[in-house]
Amino acid sequence: MTSKFKSIATTMLLETLCLAIASVAAQQNTIHVGVILDGPSERNAAMQREFQKQIAEFFSSEYDVRFTSENTLEGDWTVAGIKAAVDRLLADKDVEFILALGPISSNEIALRRNLPKPVIACAVIDAKLQGFPKKDGASGVKNLNYLDEAYSVTRTIQAFQEIVPFKKLAVLINPGVLAAIPQLHERVRQEVQAQGVQLEFVSITNSAAVALQALPADADAVYISPLLQLPAAEFDLLVAGVNQRRLPSFSYLGRAEVEKGVMVSYVPTDDLTRRARRIASNMQRILRGENAGSIPVDFSSASQLIINMATAAAIGFYPNWKTLTEAELINQEEVKAGRTLSLATSAREAVRVNLDLMVAGKEVESGKYEVKKARANLFSTIREPSAFFATSWCKRA
Repeated sequence: MTSKFKSIATTMLLETLCLAIASVAAQQNTIHVGVILDGPSERNAAMQREFQKQIAEFFSSEYDVRFTSENTLEGDWTVAGIKAAVDRLLADKDVEFILALGPISSNEIALRRNLPKPVIACAVIDAKLQGFPKKDGASGVKNLNYLDEAYSVTRTIQAFQEIVPFKKLAVLINPGVLAAIPQLHERVRQEVQAQGVQLEFVSITNSAAVALQALPADADAVYISPLLQLPAAEFDLLVAGVNQRRLPSFSYLGRAEVEKGVMVSYVPTDDLTRRARRIASNMQRILRGENAGSIPVDFSSASQLIINMATAAAIGFYPNWKTLTEAELINQEEVKAGRTLSLATSAREAVRVNLDLMVAGKEVESGKYEVKKARANLFSTIREPSAFFATSWCKRA
């Protein structure tokens, strides 16, 4: 074999080896993520897109993160159906990570103790109330991580009552959540009873009319929990029906539902993007060797009160001054005025008006002086004839 052919053969061999190494490296840097959803919902697609986008961008130069339809499972809104989905992904050797994106699946995963692969519970309602494990700020359970917003149900009910005093609160909730988290029902009821509030849970799946019909006649406020199963059109009908009954309403999920007509929410300054990025960061730590059970679960952020003023006006409620100064107000009617003054303009206007008043005062004082002067001349004219007559009389005498 000539040296030329040897060189060509060597080059081809090196190229083949490089391709093989690249292929192996690509396989080693490919991460297959399994996703569990509680059940069919109109919100699933948008939520999945945002999670996939943020996580893929986060790992763009480090890992090829793949989400496939085969590894994305929807439950049937029941504990049994979601448990089966969790078992299937845990047993799938091709899935390296599992993300639970619903409250029922998050609860199912977070209460397990034998997890063969890393899992992250992304939709926690109330970690403390649900009895999630916690040790030194982390789960303390091998392969388990979750996001705890410290945004408890009882805390939000208390915040709602500070704005709108009520005695009986109707809580609209998915029956699957109640079945999966029975302690949510009992413990919340016990805690709010200490505040003098009576709770009544109203189950709702996909019909606003059924839920509105089931609302207790003596309820004086409505609490709307995450209703992921309810179609958007039905949610609009639900809110319209609640407002028509002139009942104050509170949304657990926050701004988006307040913009749809719910009266108030006390929600952390959080969005889906921030949540997805935090999950990506936790995944990266796990891939670099940390145990998921040692990664902090705290995901708290500052809360912001938000009020739909159009809804408040429609039901005949007006928040007190303290509430108005603390809240973000949306759909607030503009007050018609001749002109708008800034603080600086108002100050200058006040000074100008005061100067005008001072000038007017001086003019009044000047006028008084002129009156006195005129009177003085008059008195002088009167005195002169009197003196004349007096002098003449003396001469005659």
